[in-house]
Amino acid sequence: MPPKKPDKAEQAPECAAAAARGAAARGAGAAARRGARHAASRVTRGAAAGSRVMQAQRHAAAGSRATPPAARRRRRPGLASELAALAAANQDLELGHAMMVDKARQLKAENERLLADVAACKARIAAATHDCQDILAFRQEQARAADARGAALAQQLERLQAELAGGVAEIARLKARAHARRPAERRARPGARRATRPPPRLQEANAAQAAQLDDAAGLLQDKERLEAAVKEQHALIESRGTELRVARAHLDAKDAALDKARSEIAELSMRCQAATQLRILFGEPWLVATSRHRLKGSVPHDREFNALAALAGGKQLVLHGGQSRSHEGVARETAVLSLDTLTWEQPDGAAATQPAPLLGHTATAVGGRKLLVFGGSTGDEATSAAMVLPDACAAQHVRWTAVASSGPSQPSPRLCHAAAALRDKVLVFGGMSYAGLLLNDVWSLDLESGVWSHLSCHSASGAVPSPRKGASLCATDDGRRLYLVGGHDGRRHLPPGANPRRRVWGSPQNDVHYLDVERLVWSAVTPSGVAPEPREGHAAAVLGGKYLVVSGGCGAAAPAPAAQLQAPGSGAADGGDGGDGGAGGGRRLTDTHVLSIFDGPAWEQLDDGEWAKGLVWLKQARSARAAASGRPERVLCAASCTDRRPAAQSSCATAVHGSRLYTLLPNVHEQLDEVMITELTLPEDIARLAAAGRRRDEQARAPLRVLRCTRRAKSLGCGPAAPQSARAAAAGQVERLELLPDARAVTASSVEVAWRPPSKNSERITSYKLMVASRGSRGVGGQPGCCRPGARAGVAREAYSGRALSRVVGGLRPGTEVICCVKATYDDGSFAWSESHAYSTRG
Repeated sequence: MPPKKPDKAEQAPECAAAAARGAAARGAGAAARRGARHAASRVTRGAAAGSRVMQAQRHAAAGSRATPPAARRRRRPGLASELAALAAANQDLELGHAMMVDKARQLKAENERLLADVAACKARIAAATHDCQDILAFRQEQARAADARGAALAQQLERLQAELAGGVAEIARLKARAHARRPAERRARPGARRATRPPPRLQEANAAQAAQLDDAAGLLQDKERLEAAVKEQHALIESRGTELRVARAHLDAKDAALDKARSEIAELSMRCQAATQLRILFGEPWLVATSRHRLKGSVPHDREFNALAALAGGKQLVLHGGQSRSHEGVARETAVLSLDTLTWEQPDGAAATQPAPLLGHTATAVGGRKLLVFGGSTGDEATSAAMVLPDACAAQHVRWTAVASSGPSQPSPRLCHAAAALRDKVLVFGGMSYAGLLLNDVWSLDLESGVWSHLSCHSASGAVPSPRKGASLCATDDGRRLYLVGGHDGRRHLPPGANPRRRVWGSPQNDVHYLDVERLVWSAVTPSGVAPEPREGHAAAVLGGKYLVVSGGCGAAAPAPAAQLQAPGSGAADGGDGGDGGAGGGRRLTDTHVLSIFDGPAWEQLDDGEWAKGLVWLKQARSARAAASGRPERVLCAASCTDRRPAAQSSCATAVHGSRLYTLLPNVHEQLDEVMITELTLPEDIARLAAAGRRRDEQARAPLRVLRCTRRAKSLGCGPAAPQSARAAAAGQVERLELLPDARAVTASSVEVAWRPPSKNSERITSYKLMVASRGSRGVGGQPGCCRPGARAGVAREAYSGRALSRVVGGLRPGTEVICCVKATYDDGSFAWSESHAYSTRG
């Protein structure tokens, strides 16, 4: 009997349930797609996405069994597409999870190997130390025994020599007496000498002389025997001495090996301390890799009011000037740290040709290899001179060159100002005069012409930064904005009971302003979140065009006790918080904070700086040499000399280059013998790494596609007689330089642009230049929209120059459309341009 078909009333609940399950499946798919955009939550949500996929498949299977064939045919296309999307998302999540598990396993294996190496080195060192100690004790005991035997033999030899000398003297005396008596006897009895016997007295004397002669002969034999024994002992002592010298040399070699092993253990310990953490900032994943390295070479001393800059693509750090309370002569010092070899070097001739000793100056890296030093204090006055090291990366034979500045007006002498490089120009903000007057003016120096220009900046909302010193100034990648962070505004107040003739300075600031370079308009940034501690003398940089990183610096000192405020001549009473010339700080800060610039400005903490609690920073006490001589120490400005305040801990120990933070750390002897490198991987870079992994997978499958293209070309008749363009297309060759039409990684503020070189003569290409322009830029050379040099100022710019085949263009606004063009330069000086192409950021 055929089964009874369900009527429409029975089918209605089942259809409604199937529709609900389909809606749930579509919601799960949308949730999975949203979760895939966040790299940090891929692993945690992988299991949930997989369970939703399996549940959706079971519901779909149950629905397909419970519904009529006609309804299943109507619902199957949409549900199948949702299931396919969910399955693809699940595969991506599983792949990401597998990659992270593999990386964690590799890091764990590397850590275990390093720990095993450390344990083996310690065991070898302990065994070698024990052996050397035993050998040294044995050799020392042998040497002491040989010395004792030599001393006894020397005493015995001296005694025998004395007895021998006495016997020889007695023999000589007896011979003399015998010679004196013989002539008298001959005269008394001539001819009767042989017939008569000598008298008994003479016989006794002769017997006694014979006995003495025998004793003398025995003494001579003993002397010869003792001399031979002494020579043998001397030879033995010399051989023992040679063995002892060899043992000492062996012990010295063991000591050197032990020192080397200790240094290797210290280096391995530092390498074991290296860590890579996944941090979630602003709802996106960040990778923070931290490593510490020991430095060697001519290690400089820690100092304050110095300047630190990163050059050569972040491969070198240049430390210049400053003041040390324990070591003199560092104010004229220039030290270069090579991060490839981790070695400090002091360039030849730098101390003899560099400018006068400087405090509170700035050192700005221009063009990667050039260093500009401006302003500062010589201890007697402030200066506005600008000096340039044309090639600061050369460790030998560097020479300072004075900038021949000109222009209708020039900046006044200042110190503790802020400076930043903007292409071939250096912009200077604020600072302080030698008399203590704070400034907030902006100046621009063109290094090509040496012309100073005063920039009349304004603000419609009254957001012009207050006069300050110790602030940091940094520019975005596109050069359109300059960000000013923190500093010290020098506000004065009088606490109860304080002497009104003495000045007490305020505390540092943590506000943020930016200057629109094209319009010269200041604007204030009012971010949310927990702002960093107010500071001065810190380092700041813009990363990826959308993040502002602030690290290090000097914060406000803790309030002094009331007894110290009333003590005459105390630093707290004379200078408030112990600042020099209004430095206002006495504590070094080692924390790091990140400000999101565009996506709702907000602060988040990247590092709390707890790792620096055990470090010994620069001493604030007066140097013993200055105290003994009674000479005053070098002061920063006239205000500090008037108020008699000690210098603050305003030391520049942090520099930023690209996505790396370099922090110099001192030891107990105030030597900068350690560097900590913090490398940040932004969310855009993480997405680009994932895209690169997918491209590698595609390249692994490329030979199969080439084979298919070859077969297709043969089927189309693209043989030897076919046109060259068809054969090149079939072989996957590129005839000319071209931009890839699709951007690899697109965010709200950046676009990754890639290009392909021509297949012919690609090995002769020495460099590529990427030009970026706005949509309304005028064409050059008759090509509309092309971004070659010569476009209108502020519109076209050079975004990259090098040998790479891709570049991330950052510092863009959301929803911005830009036009890119690439220029390839060959080894013979010829060049070729690509067709321009437009890209857009996310809205």
